[in-house]
Amino acid sequence: SFGEGGLADHVIIGAPGVDLGGFFVGQGALYRYSVDAAFNPTFVARFTGSSPGDSTGTSCSMVMSEGGSPPPVALFGVPFDDSEGADAGAVRAQNLGNNMAEPDLVPDSIVGNRLGRTVALDGDTLAVGAPYDDDAGPNAGAVYVYVRSAGVWTQQAKLTVSLTQLLGGSVALEGDVLAIGTQNGSGNAVYVSRRTGSTWSAPSILPPSASTAGD
Repeated sequence: SFGEGGLADHVIIGAPGVDLGGFFVGQGALYRYSVDAAFNPTFVARFTGSSPGDSTGTSCSMVMSEGGSPPPVALFGVPFDDSEGADAGAVRAQNLGNNMAEPDLVPDSIVGNRLGRTVALDGDTLAVGAPYDDDAGPNAGAVYVYVRSAGVWTQQAKLTVSLTQLLGGSVALEGDVLAIGTQNGSGNAVYVSRRTGSTWSAPSILPPSASTAGD
């Protein structure tokens, strides 16, 4: 993820397969760099997962603020985090102004949801995929939408679709339009939800012009 602000630009890179040695296999990490006007990168910090198999940095994005207030924040998915239950997942928030952690985003804390498999950020709106959420059916998947105000993230919506599989396997966000992909290996689809005010519409499918099994 790339962000502009101040005298240097900022880059964060997820490395979910990083092993820190010993028993910390697959802990994962997020790397932060600054890039000056001549495109010279400088390593700034590394944030790591807390447990083996966390896959920290599977997804990542960054929110910048004009004038640095509130400070820039890196958001990164930890889909196999067990803090709230086995593979419940989480999205971590790291304040890039002071390099301190902010509260995790863990809306439901349900075993096996793998929250944070995907993230998409536009301005102060964040979409987070939890492809193994079971609310709409076994492994039907879900996408959570958060908005940030005064530096605080608040859940605005949870979007699900019945009779689908692994919704939230991919997400893309621009303004008030959110595209959500399924990811089950065959018969995949893309759904679109639109925001009016603070309300998101039920996701509607984008039918392909032509498709075959395995697309």
